[in-house]
Amino acid sequence: MNVDQHITELLASRICHGLAATVGAVGNGVELIEEFDDSMRDEAMSLIAMSAHSASNQLKFFRMAYGSAGHDGLASLAEVKRLGEGIVDLDKFAFDWTGAPSELGSSLEPGIGKVLLLMIELASESLIRDGTISISWEDANLISVSAQGKGASVEDNLSRVLLGGAGLSEMTARTAHAYYARTTAQALDAVLVCEQTEDTVIYKLER
Repeated sequence: MNVDQHITELLASRICHGLAATVGAVGNGVELIEEFDDSMRDEAMSLIAMSAHSASNQLKFFRMAYGSAGHDGLASLAEVKRLGEGIVDLDKFAFDWTGAPSELGSSLEPGIGKVLLLMIELASESLIRDGTISISWEDANLISVSAQGKGASVEDNLSRVLLGGAGLSEMTARTAHAYYARTTAQALDAVLVCEQTEDTVIYKLER
């Protein structure tokens, strides 16, 4: 099996696993309506609505982060902000966009928004309980996404994938997106690096 085929299969598994819980919750809501009396209807409808909204946000994010549409389709930072916040549990994590350009409607270079979404996904996974995801945009050649929160860290296997030190046989559905983020950055003649200190993880896109 070649690299492209293996990574494609792992990413497909990752996306399906991510959607399984939210789509399953919609089914649970339908079962509540079918099996119980009207006293459960409001609760069931609330579950269905919340889960359907979450699934929709995930699909939109995955389409842009992993699909070809994300290369040219993310025209503004405002769209990246909407998609990024849609995939993150805002009851647990906060976003800080003050380090980004003040004009969120400004156009993005093709491919930059896609990598930024992947960096946001990586940052959110570095947080355990709660914390803040901050975006810092010094210029087009240095973009940072940091995860700040108690216990923030990066799994060793994922860190090795980002550094290019993991072999194909070591790739899993939990780390394949790090490989994809690294190679997507390389296609922009950029390097994606990760720095870790106590309770802080910083992902940097450098050119």
